Amino acid sequence: MRILTITHGLPTLLAYDPTSNMDTGTDSDSADAGTWYTACGDPVCQSYTGPLTDVATCFDEVVGDACAELDASCDSESERNALVVCTTEDPTAQPNGCPISRAAHKTDITYLSAEEHGKAVDWLKQTRLATWHYQDQDATERLHLGLLIDDPPTSPAVRPGGEHIDLYGYTSLAVAALHVQQ
Repeated sequence: MRILTITHGLPTLLAYDPTSNMDTGTDSDSADAGTWYTACGDPVCQSYTGPLTDVATCFDEVVGDACAELDASCDSESERNALVVCTTEDPTAQPNGCPISRAAHKTDITYLSAEEHGKAVDWLKQTRLATWHYQDQDATERLHLGLLIDDPPTSPAVRPGGEHIDLYGYTSLAVAALHVQQ
């Protein structure tokens, strides 16, 4: 992960590998390594909740322009809290893309049956919640709360590839549990 910060008006790229807890460098001589894209942001529109910690506000970064530092990012101050990121592929064009809820954008729509609602509740009952610190956090910082992908790797709450939580899927499972309770 790389974080773009602004110091004395000048952008500085901090590169960090969370698995090694070591700085991986700050400079790259590569020209036009990627393109600036807007990331998904929040799955539900709310309002801007920044400024974001350790992420600079976008200044000269223009979506669609070339960028030199892959994984650099900045805060676009959008209502969706979406970052602008330097990458080689549009992050919103990935499998499953960004959450879009209108039926017009979907195919093969099937509503859950009562039995499927029950299965969602069973999955939630078996989901263990944990607290933790990330490897790059100080032990004095507040703990995070949530599920660990290692516990339910085939869950609808885990994105394809098994490295990230699908918050939309997880929230939908919770809604299914509420339906069953009613």
